[in-house]
Amino acid sequence: MALRYDGVKATIASAVKDAVYPRQTDYSSSLDASSGLDQPFIPFSTRLSTLSIYSHTEGEATISIASGGSMWFSTVTTLAIGWNSFPLNLADRVSKSLCTLSVEGSILVGASTSNIYFYGTIDDTHSLAFSISVPEFVHTVYPIEKRFAYSSLPIIVVDIAARPYARNVYITPSMLIEGIDIAVFVYSRYPDELDKLCSGIENAMISLRSSLPSKWLSITPGRITDIGFISPDILMRELHYVASILVQGE
Repeated sequence: MALRYDGVKATIASAVKDAVYPRQTDYSSSLDASSGLDQPFIPFSTRLSTLSIYSHTEGEATISIASGGSMWFSTVTTLAIGWNSFPLNLADRVSKSLCTLSVEGSILVGASTSNIYFYGTIDDTHSLAFSISVPEFVHTVYPIEKRFAYSSLPIIVVDIAARPYARNVYITPSMLIEGIDIAVFVYSRYPDELDKLCSGIENAMISLRSSLPSKWLSITPGRITDIGFISPDILMRELHYVASILVQGE
């Protein structure tokens, strides 16, 4: 069966989304919020539509999002057990802003010690179980209509760049090991945001190496380009990875 390139791109895109989207959805641990908990995050989007927080107990809590001394959102509410969602409807924000999600109340909120949010933790060992809905910005096809719209940046595109090798295995023509050069294109208005996104992507690929999909033998970092311009105000960098994948014919 021929290698499904769309499946290869979807695998990489899923790993990248888990690393760079403002979310951490494992709630297997819990933290006492009675003295307040502060979870840093970077939205990587100009629009934030919904906030979700997981609670292990019922109770009243104050929940807020702040950035650079400015309060973006604040509410006092009663949390139920499970996921609790709140509309944010925030627009025209700076996508690279370092934000703080704060929760305070006599409750136990969901957290994780194993699935750590890359861009910030509560106490070096825990990340809050949270999710902030933002427009999709990781793609497996070029979103041409969004490419030059500032409000849609940053944008990440995963694509197949080359096949550097393909060789027979087990002395049979029906089985191949294909090397697939996967290119990740990152677009942003800000050089520091570009670097932060690239670091998150690198972390995603490191994590993927320890949990490879079936028939993937390895994934290896490849070349990385310097920062270039696609317009005077839009920057771009490429990251490359070579996946070695076992392909078996009919």
